[in-house]
Amino acid sequence: MIVVDTPSVAVAQRVPEWLIEAFDQVTDFGKSVWFVVPIALLLAALALSASPALPRMSRRVLAAVGVRLGFLFLAIGLPGLCFAAVKRLIGRARPLVEGSADPFLYRPLG
Repeated sequence: MIVVDTPSVAVAQRVPEWLIEAFDQVTDFGKSVWFVVPIALLLAALALSASPALPRMSRRVLAAVGVRLGFLFLAIGLPGLCFAAVKRLIGRARPLVEGSADPFLYRPLG
């Protein structure tokens, strides 16, 4: 942190705004909401389509698909939730976000 953060902040302050905006848009594609929300909608659709009137094989296929989607939902959502909680507990502020270039700014539980 001492060796890398201070020079990195200095370089980041000189980066053109258009480049920062481009990387912000690329970063948005990596957010879990792009996966978790469609999976949740598919799980809800599966739950609504499940009916005792369906043939036994169809119910089993729906159950198998539901288990796999549930696994994906938990595998993507749970680590994200845990990491978000730990990041809040540690509270290291992102440089340049609050107008400060201090790479050693901490706000625990903030």
